[in-house]
Amino acid sequence: MKPFIKNRRGLSTVIGAIFSVVVFLAGFSFILWEVTQYDTHAQVINERNRLDQDKKNEIIEILDPYIEDTELSFSVTNKGSVTAHIVNIWITKYNGTTAILHTGPISNSTYINPGSTVMFTETPPSLDPEKTYLIKVVTERGNVVTKMFEPAVAPGTGGDINAGPFVLIFSDTSFQYTSNNNPTVPQVAFEIDNDRTNILFWIKIQNQAGKAIRICNQSFFLVEVRELGSGGAPGNTEDERYFHITNSTSTSSSLVAYNPDYNQMIASGETAILKFGASSVGGTGFLSYPLRNGGTAGHETYANLLWTFLVIFWKYEGEGNRFGQTITYTAIRATP
Repeated sequence: MKPFIKNRRGLSTVIGAIFSVVVFLAGFSFILWEVTQYDTHAQVINERNRLDQDKKNEIIEILDPYIEDTELSFSVTNKGSVTAHIVNIWITKYNGTTAILHTGPISNSTYINPGSTVMFTETPPSLDPEKTYLIKVVTERGNVVTKMFEPAVAPGTGGDINAGPFVLIFSDTSFQYTSNNNPTVPQVAFEIDNDRTNILFWIKIQNQAGKAIRICNQSFFLVEVRELGSGGAPGNTEDERYFHITNSTSTSSSLVAYNPDYNQMIASGETAILKFGASSVGGTGFLSYPLRNGGTAGHETYANLLWTFLVIFWKYEGEGNRFGQTITYTAIRATP
């Protein structure tokens, strides 16, 4: 038994040594794991800080939006110190401050180096140069930049006229006329040649109300005529001309009666052309009086100054109440 007892004591020493080594290795492994975890955490924090800093250093700007035909074009310039990766583009059409149409996200993969500029061209549906659009560009880092594109004001005009639920788009493409001299292609109506008496005015308006509007057949375009003498000084002669609303299919050679009443509807946020040329409510005959006096019919010798008023009667879609308003509109010069 003595040799066995002696051997057991030696075995205990070995087991104790092994246990100590295991405990040491476990402790070392834990410390190594803890150091590794701390190092990984530090790397994540550093990477996150780097990404945040890169995001701050990514500075892009949308420049020079314009519309041509069916395309909306704009530039994006990189004013930051890191390369910007464009991933999405949004185009939003606005009615006042309310979005009425979204296009996007348009998937993209364009890299823009610092100091560089890239041109983008998109084709939103039903593109309208007289609408307001919000352009939004999104980068891979999550930066978002926006740019509002608003209708350009034509040179020499005063922009839009807001009156109640209507916007009169005051430009050379929204106030036009046709006549015997130009029966097919509408011309700018701020100055007109009145050698003929059949004049059909085209006036574009926008409905900025939150619901559809229907136009009444009592609406008309009132023109005050003042004869211009030497140097353009107004004379004493003044006449009123009432151009009543006609159907939207009317031409300067043939008027179509506005029938049935309230047949022309303008949806919320949309534009429409109202045509005025009839001599009576619901009539199909042109207003026969010339816009100038002097000389013989069709050969008037004096220029005239005309100032105009748009008188609209209307009601909201699905409602019975009728509303009316007079909108002071524009001045016209009629040449001999």
